[in-house]
Amino acid sequence: LTIPSKAKVYYVSNSGNDSNDGLTPKTAWASLSKASSVKGSSGTKTYVLFERGGLWSGQLVTSNHVTYSAYGSGDKPKLYASPFNAGGSENASKWVKNANNIWTFTSSQLKNDVGSLIFDDSLYATKRFTRYAIKSDLNFYHDYTNGVIYLYSTSNPATRFESIEFNAGKNVISAKSYVTIDNLCIKFGGRHGVGAATAFELTVKNCEFGWIGGSLHRPGQSNTRLGNAVE
Repeated sequence: LTIPSKAKVYYVSNSGNDSNDGLTPKTAWASLSKASSVKGSSGTKTYVLFERGGLWSGQLVTSNHVTYSAYGSGDKPKLYASPFNAGGSENASKWVKNANNIWTFTSSQLKNDVGSLIFDDSLYATKRFTRYAIKSDLNFYHDYTNGVIYLYSTSNPATRFESIEFNAGKNVISAKSYVTIDNLCIKFGGRHGVGAATAFELTVKNCEFGWIGGSLHRPGQSNTRLGNAVE
């Protein structure tokens, strides 16, 4: 990535701190919320760079006239809309068994309609629209009002799978106009990978997308579901 000499550049790293100034790799910020606070302008080249090899959970909200890309070496920075990984033995107690192989998982962070659950980055859960339609392995229903996942599983899901990610009901990146998104790994968004809506002059390049979609367009009103890598 070639950056003009007079550009504004902000760095984001898993080892950073939001109390830093973000102006160098050694004084990098840490969070997506801090990265989302950057404001661009038409007269200044502005960059927000994520450290390669890092992973951020949540949503990145872009600003007009900003480029979002990567620095350092290694894998593309990972931006996941899934709020957390619910797999692995350390999470086994969070899954509660009910009757007929139905397991529940409850979290206040699951109140946006979940499009699917992804297991070990290779299997997905099939969404049902009522609790009583869950009759096969890895079928699920989401009570988004109360943040409860109902999943059919032959055993505790967290002991079956090391990784359980949620296609949270949001865009992984919410894009504005005159934005470039480059060299990022974008996954587990229940709506869109890059949600552009009315944005224009949007450039997306060198990115990796996986497991996008499944969330309801209008929860409670329609069963139409979303899922574009780039809207």
